[in-house]
Amino acid sequence: AVITPKASDKECSDCVEFSDYALGYLAEAVINGPVQTDCTGLCTVVKNDFFNGLCVFFCSVVGLEAFAEAVKKADYDPIYFCQLGKFCPMINCTGQCIEFTSFNVTPSTAPLNGEFQMLAMWDVLNQTGPGEILLSLHRLEDPAKDVIVHGWYFLDWENDQKGVDITIPPLQVNMEKPGNWSCSLTLCQGYCGAHRPETRNLDKR
Repeated sequence: AVITPKASDKECSDCVEFSDYALGYLAEAVINGPVQTDCTGLCTVVKNDFFNGLCVFFCSVVGLEAFAEAVKKADYDPIYFCQLGKFCPMINCTGQCIEFTSFNVTPSTAPLNGEFQMLAMWDVLNQTGPGEILLSLHRLEDPAKDVIVHGWYFLDWENDQKGVDITIPPLQVNMEKPGNWSCSLTLCQGYCGAHRPETRNLDKR
């Protein structure tokens, strides 16, 4: 899902949601499937009606050849794919861009498979490009093995914003083992873990 800071980013938001769902299917079709002559033919691999419509739209805007090339070059990275198609801005924030001011989880204890609500706040020091919010949970009794990860996309944050707050969608954590769990929140510019010059961790709490 995409957490959108402002309504003017709808095209970028739609593209990231679409590519997060469809990029794997499209990559398989472009690399291993038969050669397609139009966007409608290529997009038949996207079975969801809503995302199929977005596929035809985005492909038609840039053209079949450029669309297929972006699919291959993106290497399963939804944000980079949308930047290649110029549906999302490529803003490379350098220096200190975001600083967490708080991160709270409620309730502090819950039964197995209980639901948690999380609220994070931060200051934006310099404008960022699209990226990912990554939530990691570790069971302290065995942190190397018991790991749960959830991710959400954001678009961009304009500079000089203080007290930006975000409520993470209520999260039902599938905790199969009781114990003490710690959680951390990481904001990345770009897709977390991607090996691209503009991708970096902005802050972690």
